[in-house]
Amino acid sequence: ILELLRKTKEDSVNIARLAYLLARQEPEQRAAQEEKELYRRFSSNVYNWVFDEEERRQLITAIIIFTYRNREKSKGGNNW
Repeated sequence: ILELLRKTKEDSVNIARLAYLLARQEPEQRAAQEEKELYRRFSSNVYNWVFDEEERRQLITAIIIFTYRNREKSKGGNNW
């Protein structure tokens, strides 16, 4: 997702690729209705943010921060 967001200015096909990737991550049919609705809102927001340069930049930053904060801690060190 991060790579597609970064390359949307270069190639608008990446927007279609992002939409496809988001659709493939949808919860299964048997998932709880609340989970489906939350994912629908999430994917809709991500898709809408891709069209606004500032919101896309903020989304990229949020993904990077989330990734760093949630990766496994290295031995004896912190996440940063």
